[in-house]
Amino acid sequence: MADLDKHGQACTIFTVIIHPDFYRRAHSSPTFMNFLLTLMYEGLESKYPQFKLDTEASIPMSLKKNTHKEIKNAE
Repeated sequence: MADLDKHGQACTIFTVIIHPDFYRRAHSSPTFMNFLLTLMYEGLESKYPQFKLDTEASIPMSLKKNTHKEIKNAE
């Protein structure tokens, strides 16, 4: 899906669905979160090789009721 980023530049949005228990586990551990982000990036790049993903970008993670949390790729 196409959209605009916070700077008004065109960007492509991918939706990744994560089980809530898996998300909570990842959210509570930086190591596990890095593992989750690596899996997501590699999966998306494998499925959509025409896109170059910015691994330094923020990833909005939403749960039920549109509660948003931003998770940054911490190394």
